[in-house]
Amino acid sequence: MGELAMRNPLYWVVRCRTIFTAVAGFAAVFALASPNGAAARTTFNVLHPFCAKASCADGSTPEYGLVAGADGIFYGTTPFGGSGDSGVVYALTPNGTGYDYSVLYRFCSVSACADGVTPESPPVVDSSGNLYGTTELGGAHNRGVLFELMPNADRTKWKEVVRYSFCPGASNPCADGQYPSGPLTYPGAETGAPYDGASALYGTTGFGGSGNAGGGAGVVFRISPVAGQTKWKEKVIYDFCSQPNCTDGSAPMGGVIIDARGHLFGTTVNGGNHSPSGLGTVFEINPQRQTETVLYAFCAQTPCVDGLNPEGALVFDAKGRLVGTTQNGGATGQGALFRVNPKTRSEVVLWNFCGAPGCTDGAQPGAGVTVAPNDVLFGTTQYGGAYASSNCDNTSLGCGTLYRLRNSKLTILQSFCKAGLPDCASGAEPPAGMLLRNASGSLFGVTKGAGINGRGTLFELTP
Repeated sequence: MGELAMRNPLYWVVRCRTIFTAVAGFAAVFALASPNGAAARTTFNVLHPFCAKASCADGSTPEYGLVAGADGIFYGTTPFGGSGDSGVVYALTPNGTGYDYSVLYRFCSVSACADGVTPESPPVVDSSGNLYGTTELGGAHNRGVLFELMPNADRTKWKEVVRYSFCPGASNPCADGQYPSGPLTYPGAETGAPYDGASALYGTTGFGGSGNAGGGAGVVFRISPVAGQTKWKEKVIYDFCSQPNCTDGSAPMGGVIIDARGHLFGTTVNGGNHSPSGLGTVFEINPQRQTETVLYAFCAQTPCVDGLNPEGALVFDAKGRLVGTTQNGGATGQGALFRVNPKTRSEVVLWNFCGAPGCTDGAQPGAGVTVAPNDVLFGTTQYGGAYASSNCDNTSLGCGTLYRLRNSKLTILQSFCKAGLPDCASGAEPPAGMLLRNASGSLFGVTKGAGINGRGTLFELTP
């Protein structure tokens, strides 16, 4: 995220703290050895290489994956490309033999970028096919917006309306939060039902709020439509770092998920009670009471073998337990795949990355995981894999993996790499968003680097 860091120095501060210790339709088949010795044969297709149009008008360097609408269309965002390199919302539409890629909206299309800049997370799709999402920057105060995209009758043109601009009055530290990050959620999302367009949406900002940290340590917010009005109403549900030494957590970057009771669950990159500044938490919030409970504080075990700095979104497994990843820590210091039981407030490490020679099993997972039947898990790592090279952003490791964890055995389904190495058209360094799995079991995701244009790829993998 070097380009984004230059736009947002506060975000770069948090990122530094966490790292302390070919063509569209291109298809290929790979047989790769897993860390456990088994062979994994998969079909991998590049559906779109980003920056395929002049000035990257089709988008560039995606940071999150896709969501599916009820009509079978997939939607996503890129934080760069488009108008003035300000990001786009795109659609991937089935056409019977493959998929058509199209840009629905390019940000900074109005004066002073009042419509938003840098959308990172995938949008929420409502039952009418409207889209809702956030941008990290832009808006009336350049602290981000919540937007709605509405199509015309034949869905050939889309209109954007800003429903909320963060940090009204441009006050500091922005009591309502600033720089929203991570996906939005809503009541009923846990069942797979589409958003109704009228209920509240919930999300996180990595900064702002009224917590004790200078400049604010982030918030969980609720934002709701107001009958008869264009603008929506936002309410902070919880201010992080409200407790001394931020033992309640700070910098929630991955959004929240919601259970059947309406309780919210997420992670903070920092905070907790196991070091002077904390190394991350898993939390639960009761929106009605506006109270927070830390379910687990990382680095409870020396030397952080339980993981530290969780950044991606959580997901529920079949038993209601929370599954996620930490970017650092674990037995090798290169990240861990974990599970937290919210009832017992206990954690289990399911996999320590970089346990194989040369980190061929992956390293530093920044993304959440996707749960398939029988609690089979699919996910990505930013680094590691079969193609160790100085051409990756991490000069000592490979360019990322796509993995499956089944019955405690991890299998690498795809290793990524950058330009100049074998298989570079597939992309490199899959970022924060979790994979989307369709009914037939195919996995859809993005990479933020490499590809034939060097700005990332949109891919499909069939295990």
